Amino acid sequence: MLSRAIEKTMSLWLKARGIARYADLTAEEKATYRAAEEAMSGRKLTDDDVAEFWDRTFDQITEKLSAPDLSPRERDFLIVELRLARKVRGFLATPEREASAARFAVEQQLAQH
Repeated sequence: MLSRAIEKTMSLWLKARGIARYADLTAEEKATYRAAEEAMSGRKLTDDDVAEFWDRTFDQITEKLSAPDLSPRERDFLIVELRLARKVRGFLATPEREASAARFAVEQQLAQH
């Protein structure tokens, strides 16, 4: 449920566009409305969002490390950052590894019978 402040803001957004009701919006305007509403209400991050963030972070760090003009201090910092990104990515992959190990164990038991 939306807070009153968000409802008021969204109502003002509609009025500023000369629109009386949400139902009067075009499909594109409804998408914009929903995106603004979601942004203001603070959507919850999914596991995929977090994994994607760390994948992008890993790629950005790797790219920065390839720069020829890094100072030793910058290089050391990026290496520490890269290690952290690797650890987080490994942690995020834990459920997938556990599921794979469980499937393998079951398949091995089935193969023995």
